[in-house]
Parts: sequence; C-alpha cells; structure tokens
Amino acid sequence: MPSSSSPPPPPRPAAPPPAASSRFSSRKNNVYAFLNFLETAFLQTAFLPLPPSSPSSPPLPPLHLLDVAGGKGDLSWLLLNARVAQVAQVEPTILDPRLTNHSHLTKSVAYLLSNPSSLAERAVPGPSQQPLASRLALGVVAAPEAFRVPSHLRIRLTPSIVSAVRASLLTSDPSPFHLLFLSELTSSKTTLGNYILPEDNALLGISDPAAALKVLTDLDVVVGFHPDGATEPAIDLALLLR
Repeated sequence: MPSSSSPPPPPRPAAPPPAASSRFSSRKNNVYAFLNFLETAFLQTAFLPLPPSSPSSPPLPPLHLLDVAGGKGDLSWLLLNARVAQVAQVEPTILDPRLTNHSHLTKSVAYLLSNPSSLAERAVPGPSQQPLASRLALGVVAAPEAFRVPSHLRIRLTPSIVSAVRASLLTSDPSPFHLLFLSELTSSKTTLGNYILPEDNALLGISDPAAALKVLTDLDVVVGFHPDGATEPAIDLALLLR
C-alpha cells in the first residue's frame, strides 16, 4: 500500500475526440478515400500531358483506367458517374471475375434525391456525413437516367495474361492472348476461391478477345484497391505500358 507521501498518480490521458462521422469513416467507405487520392494525385487535368483547352477546343480525350480486382465495381462506377468536375473524363474498365453490383449506389442516390433534408444533413461534416451525399451536394453526380455502367473484363490478372499482352506487343501476333483470354473467360464460369460464378454468358462482360486486348493495351492508368494476388501483375502491366 503506498505511503501517504507517495506522489499522486498521473492523470489519465483524455479520450480521443469521436470521429466527425462514423458513416464517413466506415470501412465500406474506404473506396471514397482512394477515389479522393486518385482525383488529387493522378486525374487532375492540370497534371495530364494534354494540350490546354479553351471553350472552342474539342473535349479532351478520356483517360482509360483499369480497375484491377475491382470487386463490386464501386470505384469505377464513381469515376464514371460522380467524379469531381475538375477531373479529366475517365473511361474505367473493371478487371475481376466476380459479378459487379452497383445497386447500393444507385439506391443511395435515389433516396438522397427524394429526401432533400437527409441530403442536406449528410452532405456536411458531422456525425451523419456521407461521402456520396457530399458529392451530390456539389452537383457532380450524374442524373439517375444518365448513369453509366463500367465495362468489365471478367478474368483474373495473372502473370500469364501480362506475358501474353507483352508478346502481342512485341510480335504483333494477338493469337496467344486470344486463346488465353478465352480460356480464362471459360474458367470464370467455375468456382474461384470462395465464390461461384454463374454460367450465363450474357453476364461475362467483354467477351471478344480483340476488344479485351485493346482495353489492356490502350491504358493510361492502372489502379488496384486491395488487389491481393493481382498486385504484382498489375505493377508489371503498368511498367509494360509505361
């Protein structure tokens, strides 16, 4: 037992302040942090090697972006339908064997537009801030009738795919890539990891091997948000096309 002459214990450190918005900082909204990073670091028109535009100039060509292991496709959907105004036009393609699903985003937009008070509350910093609402309030989200769906390559990005792309560029012979792509596309009908994919060919996205090769050789930006096993092939593809 401490004596009466012992110094008092140090004060406990103050608890950290609560986050401005639990919704804003939730894991499901991490994609917005990555989107903000892309828009700031790579997609500002001032950073692009393009000629300056004027009101009479034709629109700048879009940037072709590959969204490696894009999962449900949130990042690509937001780049198509909710990017900030000063960012260059982006044409994203999701590369992932899984089905995409944009319904949660379209439903959120529909709810916020039909509930202006909720939109106003969630658009500003505070306990209820929602990233999508903030973009809606800025007027950068497309009207629902104008929503676009990102293109989709339903294959895995593997070292073999990158090697086939490299060979097609070096030899001008696309046939090895075409064969490999069709094989990968067929395998996407089977069990991959812990999910099973449907056998409906209408859901396979881009199915023409020539179109797939054009996507993979005309890229300006390659990104991966938690690409896991596709990380190294994604870097190799970017280096190949640099």
